[in-house]
Amino acid sequence: MKKERAEFPKGKQAEFMRFAKEASGKPWRSLGEYFGIKYNTIRSYCKENIRLSFADFEKMCKKLALKPRSVLRQFQGKKIAWSPEYSLKNAVYLGKNKTQLKETQIEYPAKKIVFDNSEITFSKTDVEKNIKLPEKMTPELAEEIGMHMGDGFLSSRKFDYRLKGNKKDEKEYYQKTVEPLFKKLYNANLRLKVYDSAYGFELYSKAIWEFKTKTLGIKPGKKKQIKIPESVKTNNAAILGGFIRGFFDTDGCISFKSQNKNKKYYPVIGIETISQNVMEDTYNMLKMFGLNPKCYKNGNKTAIKLNGYNNLRKYNQMVGWRNPKHLKKIKKWEEEHFEIAKKYMAAVV
Repeated sequence: MKKERAEFPKGKQAEFMRFAKEASGKPWRSLGEYFGIKYNTIRSYCKENIRLSFADFEKMCKKLALKPRSVLRQFQGKKIAWSPEYSLKNAVYLGKNKTQLKETQIEYPAKKIVFDNSEITFSKTDVEKNIKLPEKMTPELAEEIGMHMGDGFLSSRKFDYRLKGNKKDEKEYYQKTVEPLFKKLYNANLRLKVYDSAYGFELYSKAIWEFKTKTLGIKPGKKKQIKIPESVKTNNAAILGGFIRGFFDTDGCISFKSQNKNKKYYPVIGIETISQNVMEDTYNMLKMFGLNPKCYKNGNKTAIKLNGYNNLRKYNQMVGWRNPKHLKKIKKWEEEHFEIAKKYMAAVV
């Protein structure tokens, strides 16, 4: 059964709520109890975050000994039928896209990073496999470093590097993005396979292990104290965007939340990891891109969230995704909420 709402022009609902408060003679804190409506709901009505329920409107009019029709005329309102789709559009109109973003301003110094790999040792196997090492920092290398910060593991006991994701929904990402990237950067032929609870590879290479530890300065072993290499922190949006993309593609997520009991339409980009150092630098990079990240502790982990349409749109423009599992979610959202995507996102995918 469809519910009903009292619809007012923008600003008039708040005006009616102020009128009702004055007519009741009650302070704001007592208004909910006086009308028999939850205080948080009263606040949402006042801020015009949600449409006024017609049942609540009638309840308020009755308490104030007013005729609903007369009050509707006074505040230019009308009674409307409600449906999830209609409410969804109004929820967006009523303030769900408030996040204001800044212009991109990268604060890192401009520098061209050229690596000295002369001290790196190539094992006999590395030579036989014709393993190569990057000679300078590039967006592709930065993306691979982001993957490392996300789902990678560098052994501290042997020349072993592992990168593994979810075996249920990340095979395509590893086959179409990760595998050719390692071929381009290191001339490494990966052996992708299914493990007990993951999908990915284990790569044994003394040269690549030393490149990561000596040239890039990535600490092997547990990730708690791992840091983003200084060579990534340069005044180059493509390099920073590459790092963030690799990090979020492997360890991040994109989800769509419900607001005011509506269908799941409100975008949230998130990531969480145990390394506070990595998260602090990632947070700063996102701020430099003009995004509006929220950072907080969650137990022994640090989390970052980017909420709302503006964050989603600019993240897509500045960083983007290459992991199909994220792209499919966005595509589905765009198809289900075409009007919102068209209005706020231009072309997300």
